[in-house]
Amino acid sequence: MSYKKFHKHDPGFAYNRLYCLVFLVFFSIFCNAQHNHSDDEEHANKTPSYKYGPKHGGQIIDAGKYKLEVVVDPMQLEDKLTVYLLKRNHKEIPFDGDTAIVYLKYRNGKTDLLILQIHNGRLVGADLDVTQSINMTFELKIGSRVIKSTYFYEGLKNH
Repeated sequence: MSYKKFHKHDPGFAYNRLYCLVFLVFFSIFCNAQHNHSDDEEHANKTPSYKYGPKHGGQIIDAGKYKLEVVVDPMQLEDKLTVYLLKRNHKEIPFDGDTAIVYLKYRNGKTDLLILQIHNGRLVGADLDVTQSINMTFELKIGSRVIKSTYFYEGLKNH
């Protein structure tokens, strides 16, 4: 049994290189066509998508090591503002911290301070004017750690 050894000046060697090059070109074209991102919203926004949206229908905001889901429900007489503490993977964890304060700044310039109450592991508050736009600054104290975040609520007059 003898093996033919190709030399770089041998015509067979050149054909093998040409076939490999053609194969690689076609392979790269077909592989690229299988994964096109041109109209994919997840990649266009550069934000991670999760299998499910916010569990309680609110907005999720970053708060350092944690995330907060902020739910403003103008139809509620009590608990117009509900805040859920979340892990980075959006799993809810009960709030067992010391204090939770929201600094409210309304569009008309009025400022207010809202102390959130702990109710079943979530934070609730009722004393806010949901008809106006509000810039909310959250300050949650858990042990020695202070978590801060901001949220903008558009208000009912803007809809």
